Amino acid sequence: MFLFAPKAGNNITKAFSKKVAQLMSDSNLSSERPDIFKIKQNAELVRDRFIKKHGLLSKRNLSVVSALKSLFLHGGWLHLFSNMLILLIMGAYVEARTSSFLYLGLYLIGGTFAAYFFTLLSPGTNILVGASSSTSVLMGAFLIFFGKNKINVLVSYLLIINKTIFIPVSLYILTFFILSDIVGVYLSKGTVAHGAHILGFMFGLFYALFHKKFFPLPEGVVFSEELEYFKRYRSQVNKDDVRVLCKWFLMNPNSLYSLERIAKTNSINHPKIVKQLNKSFKINYKNLNFYDALSINSLKHINNSTHVESLINLYESLDETKNLKLKTKLLYLICKSLDWSSEKWNEKLLNPNQNALLEDGELQKFIPESVKQSVIQSDKDLYERRIAS
Repeated sequence: MFLFAPKAGNNITKAFSKKVAQLMSDSNLSSERPDIFKIKQNAELVRDRFIKKHGLLSKRNLSVVSALKSLFLHGGWLHLFSNMLILLIMGAYVEARTSSFLYLGLYLIGGTFAAYFFTLLSPGTNILVGASSSTSVLMGAFLIFFGKNKINVLVSYLLIINKTIFIPVSLYILTFFILSDIVGVYLSKGTVAHGAHILGFMFGLFYALFHKKFFPLPEGVVFSEELEYFKRYRSQVNKDDVRVLCKWFLMNPNSLYSLERIAKTNSINHPKIVKQLNKSFKINYKNLNFYDALSINSLKHINNSTHVESLINLYESLDETKNLKLKTKLLYLICKSLDWSSEKWNEKLLNPNQNALLEDGELQKFIPESVKQSVIQSDKDLYERRIAS
């Protein structure tokens, strides 16, 4: 039903313009000094008839049905694409957190509510089209459900300078919402219904607060679909039996609850689990909680070749006195994945960590002999004392 939506805005404009053009060329208005008031009056009459004929949402055709219908009409391909992009990114997570039935109700009821009351309260008589009110509902719900999580956001300047940053969901959504709608209310020339977006956002926000209060999930469970696996695992007597946890992790690679317990039993050896672990790493490589959930033995299964520099930056940002265990895990993964032929890592990694690299047998096996000799030569006495002891 969305396929015909992009034509809606253009067809409305063309049809209305055609009607007005016919009115202007009418013989009753073809005198040298036409009655401007009559032209305007007749044009508004044609406009009202056109709106009612097609059931469009306007202050002069305000109803729940027209508000619902407006969610499926768009003013162009760009308008449709932007709304469907938000629906794709955030809608899937909100649906998984609630249910398909509640998600559909939230999208339709919330969008209809925002479109109806914005039209009712707005001073103009413009035609309102677009699913932006519904996608704003999803943004509000997404903020409450996943605001504490972190996501990778691509920041780009003219597609020339591109950088990925790892920031909280709450920071991203509030920044986006404030810049696009709160500021937009003052800067817009009336072509965008920012008020409908704000109403939709507030509707989604309050619904999600209500949902979390009356349908809470246990700690470690992100989506409602995971609840069954959580209950089955908690009810089983033998906690070393990780079959339920493996099914859970295969269903959701972001489930650190299941991943941590699988890692504790050293059960990350099945090809499917290893594949899912690497998928989870690509999503969570900047997430410290991901490394907390894993053991050194589990890190052996991660194949990393593209995020070494990010791992080194993460490693350097940690305080050694407070995060020694975590730093050791990161150093292990860095040594395992590093291209040792590059000398640029010496100052960043080798020199500050000579002691750890020489002492830890797990780390040493990833270091080429030529690099070991370089480290040894830089502090020969220290190495000889270690051999003697």
